[in-house]
Amino acid sequence: MGFVTLGSDPVVEGVISGRMDETTGYRTVRPRGSASWILFLTLAGRGRWVTEGEAGTVGAGEALLLPPLKAQDYGAAGDEWSFYWTHFHPPAAWADLLEWRTTPCDDPRISARSLDLISLSRGNLRLAMNALEEILIRLSPPKGPRRDPRIESALAH
Repeated sequence: MGFVTLGSDPVVEGVISGRMDETTGYRTVRPRGSASWILFLTLAGRGRWVTEGEAGTVGAGEALLLPPLKAQDYGAAGDEWSFYWTHFHPPAAWADLLEWRTTPCDDPRISARSLDLISLSRGNLRLAMNALEEILIRLSPPKGPRRDPRIESALAH
């Protein structure tokens, strides 16, 4: 028999983070969603998720970002799902970092900062938010060309 959470939501002021190693049957259902954003970084296995009109799975090396106040149903999609999780309330200036649902997260710097974030989130809030912002910057898809368009054009020829 698996572990199912129904309707619980951690109280989060700024950010709280941890690691979970779950097995078949693990599931969390929040009909009204969470009050905070939730970031999942999958380390091993597969997770599945559903939130208001969207659904999918994430595997090792993939990230999932669930928005607040939308119904959530997520859990293990197979025999195991190991992941870092983070509940957080971002400042308004981070809006452009939150415009995705799933993305690859194979950058080793993301894993290293995630470990930092776990310990920092239990102590220094400012440093924890700094670590989280770095993670979100690294995960966010690029917005347009990173180089001058003239250089991009020259490189294309």
